Amino acid sequence: MKIWIDERDAYQLYASDEAIIFDCRGIMDDERTTFQNFLDSHIKKSIYIYPLLSGDNKISGGRHPLPDLNLFYHSVSNLSKGKHIIAIDHKDGFYATRFLYLCHLVHLNCYIIDGGFENLNQFPIEKNDDKAFINVNDYISSVKKDEMADEMMNYNEGYNCAIFKTHNEINNGEKQIVIDARNHERYKGEYEPIDPIAGHIPGAINIPFTNIFEQGFIKSDAALKDIFGDVLNKKSIVYCGSGLSATPLYAALKSLDADVALYAGSFSEWCSIYPEKIETGE
Repeated sequence: MKIWIDERDAYQLYASDEAIIFDCRGIMDDERTTFQNFLDSHIKKSIYIYPLLSGDNKISGGRHPLPDLNLFYHSVSNLSKGKHIIAIDHKDGFYATRFLYLCHLVHLNCYIIDGGFENLNQFPIEKNDDKAFINVNDYISSVKKDEMADEMMNYNEGYNCAIFKTHNEINNGEKQIVIDARNHERYKGEYEPIDPIAGHIPGAINIPFTNIFEQGFIKSDAALKDIFGDVLNKKSIVYCGSGLSATPLYAALKSLDADVALYAGSFSEWCSIYPEKIETGE
């Protein structure tokens, strides 16, 4: 599956009005600064989508639950107007891959510009004086929920179970590879800056999500295959602290056509449900 697209190809689609750019750049849990950064510099006519990347959807727990998937589908499908959906993020970021994962949950295709915002050369960059963008917060406030309900299936009930896994599906003893995307020190339990317990899900292996990038660009298929090894031939579930930074691994594995799913609640949910089922060390 094609996930990352180089800037030249993305710009050609954008310039010919065949694509809509969704700006996913973000600072975790700081929407005010995130929006100001967007205002200060963004691709002309791009859409500010960060507020719709998390929410309070009860199908997932942890610190960053999924958004309302019906609202996500309605918003992205209508704002993209049937054109190609292309995401932009900071280099090495994980919000564009979160956006891509959400698109996959509601059966929308999406590409991510390789290299991130910092490496753009061709796209026209605007500042906050042009107002040539859509703030998804403003768009959401205009959505009539009754009309939205009439026009679509309920994605909050019929979500894509092939790529969405719960704590029960990890805890049931099924044979699968569970991959922790956090840095190695957090995986080993040497420190834990956010969650109340340090360590990892029992049996999980560690592949930090930063391993798949090089100078902001996704590594070659050959390099990714070396990183994932035997994972490519088996079912795998990726997780992190709260379901955000595991999505680059999801996207990379999808780009290699691997059978991969995300545990969206991730370790922040796991340690609250199974405090007695946590390992430390290698």
